[in-house]
Amino acid sequence: MICETAEPKVVGWCLEVHDLWVAKAAAGRDKDRDYCTALAAAGIVERAVCEQRIAQLPPAEQRRAHHIASHAFTPPRH
Repeated sequence: MICETAEPKVVGWCLEVHDLWVAKAAAGRDKDRDYCTALAAAGIVERAVCEQRIAQLPPAEQRRAHHIASHAFTPPRH
């Protein structure tokens, strides 16, 4: 979204949900881990799609994202 009449010009990004999930997982902050876990628990993202996109990341980001995925897609223990 670009608003041509606003000053300054306004740009909004609309990421595909799996891309957003992977970006948050790669960042690896506590708030991002919680966000990723919530998306996974709600069934909004698919693990296989996230794993495919994680594979495209540089190694350091892959490690963080795989760590988040291992927790986010694991059912909670009772």
